[in-house]
Amino acid sequence: QDRFATFGYGGVFLANLASTATVFIPVPGLTAVGQALIIQQGDILNPVMVGLLGGTGMALGEVTAYGAGTVGSEVAKEGNIEAPRLVRPLVQRVIRWIDWLMARHGFATLLVLSAIPNPAFELAGITAGVVRMRFWRFMLAVLIGKNLRGLLLAFLGAYGVDIPYLT
Repeated sequence: QDRFATFGYGGVFLANLASTATVFIPVPGLTAVGQALIIQQGDILNPVMVGLLGGTGMALGEVTAYGAGTVGSEVAKEGNIEAPRLVRPLVQRVIRWIDWLMARHGFATLLVLSAIPNPAFELAGITAGVVRMRFWRFMLAVLIGKNLRGLLLAFLGAYGVDIPYLT
C-alpha cells in the first residue's frame, strides 16, 4: 500500500491491474489499496476517479484469463486435463454451469460475474477465450462490470467502510 500511495491515481490503476492479472491466485486489489489511498490522501483522491481507474485496471488484468482460455483450449485438445479427484465433481459442476451460461448469455454472464467478487469469474473469462468470444465483447462486458464494482468499492472506501472480502 505504501508503494502505491505515492503514485495516487496511477497507483490505484497499477494495483488493480496487478491484482487481477493472476489466474486463480487471489491478490488484494481495490479494496485494500484504493480504499487505503482514499483514506491516506483525504480529499485529494476523487472516489469516482479511483473507482474508474481501479475498475479499468481490473478489467485489463482479466485479459490473462481470456488468454489462458485461448491458449489452454489448444493445449487441452492434445490431452485430457482433469482436476484432483477430491474436488473433481464440484469443479465439473461449476464448469458445466459456467459453460451453459456463457453459451446462452455470454455478455451478460461476464458483466455480472465481473461486477461481483467470486472465483467463478476466472472460469467465465477462460471460457470466453476457449469459445473464442470476440475480444472486444469480452473486454466491454468486463470493463462495465469491473468499473461498477470499482465505483462501489471506492465510495465505500471514501465513507470509511472496509469490506475485505470484496477484493
